[in-house]
Amino acid sequence: MVIALIGLVLGAAAGLILSAPLIGNALSAIILLAMLNALIGGARACVAHKFDPWVFCAGMLANAGFAAALCVLGDRFDVPLELAVFVYFGYHTLKGFSSLVKALVRHPAAKPEAAATLPEEPASAGPAAPDEGGTT
Repeated sequence: MVIALIGLVLGAAAGLILSAPLIGNALSAIILLAMLNALIGGARACVAHKFDPWVFCAGMLANAGFAAALCVLGDRFDVPLELAVFVYFGYHTLKGFSSLVKALVRHPAAKPEAAATLPEEPASAGPAAPDEGGTT
């Protein structure tokens, strides 16, 4: 988690210092949103003690590649897919952020497995089902 935050700070600093234009404003914003989505997913995995750096890096590159491919494909066919990709990654990022906040606020004694399962219903004390054997 610390390595990811250091990389985020170094990347932001490099972006502010270097003024090299990227492919396009919409494309770079969507790629950054996709990477933010992966960063929040990595933070959730870290809170759940399931963080794997290889999965984190692969997820970040896959998110960025998928977003870039959809934007380039949309530009190629004159279809504004940037908006659809932005809405999807925006929704997914906010959903991941809300679950991260819930995981951080959750009482430390509560286990994630206990929160995910529902308690079993007690047996009904109502009348028994009729016998299917044909006896009356």
